[in-house]
Amino acid sequence: MLVKDIKPIDQINFTIDILDKKKYGRICGVSHNFLDKTISELIRAKSRGIRIVINTPISVNHNDSKEDFSKLFSFCSKYKIDEWKLIEEMDDEKNIFPKFYLEDYARKMGIKIKGTIKGCKIKLRHLGVPITLYRCHCKAVELNRKYILESLFLDPAGNILLCMKREDKIDLLNNIKIRDDNSIIEKIKSINFKKICPILK
Repeated sequence: MLVKDIKPIDQINFTIDILDKKKYGRICGVSHNFLDKTISELIRAKSRGIRIVINTPISVNHNDSKEDFSKLFSFCSKYKIDEWKLIEEMDDEKNIFPKFYLEDYARKMGIKIKGTIKGCKIKLRHLGVPITLYRCHCKAVELNRKYILESLFLDPAGNILLCMKREDKIDLLNNIKIRDDNSIIEKIKSINFKKICPILK
C-alpha cells in the first residue's frame, strides 16, 4: 500500500473525519472501505516509528457530537497518536465562522482552554492525548496577514488537494507509483497558491 519504503519520512498526516464507516464514506465522498484501509496504513506507519498526526475537520451536524469525539479520542489514546488536530469549519464566502466556533466545541467536549485561540492554533493535552485546536489556513491568512503553508492534502485517489474547500487538484498517483521523486517535486513547486486562493489575490 502507501506505507512501504518509509525511511525518509518523519511524519504522516491522516485525515479521519469520523470512525463511522458509512458517515465517513458520505463525508469524504469515497467508499466506506477506505476507512479500514486508512486505519491499516496508520497502524503500519505507527509501528515503524513514524510520527502520526490525525486531522479531523469538524463539520456541524456531521461529526461534531460528543459520541463522535469520544470514539476518535479513544482511538488516538489507544494507538498513542502523536497529535490529533481538530480543524475548525469555515464559511467559504465570508471567511468567517457564523455557525461554529472551535472554542465552543472544545468546551462542549470537555477540553479545557482559557479565553479564545489566538493566531491559527493552540496545542494542549487532554487526558494524555496531545490535541491541536486549529483554524483553517485561510483563517490564518486573515489573522496574521501572511500565508502559512504547512501541508498539502492527498486524497485517496492520489490527488493533491490545493485547498480543502475547492476542487483544484494535482494528480500525483502515477508519479507516486513509479517513485518519480523529481517529477513530484516539480509538480509541487509549480503550484501557484495566489492564483488558487481568493484571499491571497
